[in-house]
Amino acid sequence: MSLAQDISAIESEVETLRAENNVQRQHIGVLEFENEQLRRANDRIMAERDVFLRRSEAIKGLLDQTGAMLVSSMRKFHESERELQEQRSEDKPRLERA
Repeated sequence: MSLAQDISAIESEVETLRAENNVQRQHIGVLEFENEQLRRANDRIMAERDVFLRRSEAIKGLLDQTGAMLVSSMRKFHESERELQEQRSEDKPRLERA
């Protein structure tokens, strides 16, 4: 009877292992589904990030252009102010003579 008991115990262990194997397979299926969902979310976020990077590059370009235009305009303004000051200083002695 010892052999019969051993066979029964082994069969019981095999059934337990089969049940555990099925649970593990279901768990793997759930993990694969979650992994796929995370991959899709990551792809979406990466696409959004790429859009934001392109936008930021465009904005930076516009800011650089605006800054260059501002500096150029300030130089022209200061140059015209200097010319006006020179004209005023040249006109002052003329007005005093007259």
